Amino acid sequence: MTVSASTRCAIENALMQTLGPSAIDHVVIREKLDHADEESLFLEVVMKRSDAPLSADKSVNARVAVSDALLAISDSRFPYIRFTHPDDVSVEDDSSEPYSARSH
Repeated sequence: MTVSASTRCAIENALMQTLGPSAIDHVVIREKLDHADEESLFLEVVMKRSDAPLSADKSVNARVAVSDALLAISDSRFPYIRFTHPDDVSVEDDSSEPYSARSH
């Protein structure tokens, strides 16, 4: 699926207002079903290099702002948000299945 321009704009504006434009490198938005088979948005917010870590307050405020922005455009999908940094090492595999659904 392709994310609509209005959805992308709402998400990016909410993040820019709460985190500041100098903090964000880019945002990856994916539309897919979550663990309950509900349509959801999966956001990866890639932060720019910084000496200061992202505070819990800013993270929570960004999550609330994104949810509010989506509701304002009548988009009721839940946004799952992950913040990453340039120096982060991924510990996830490439599987799109939740861990509980994979064979062990």
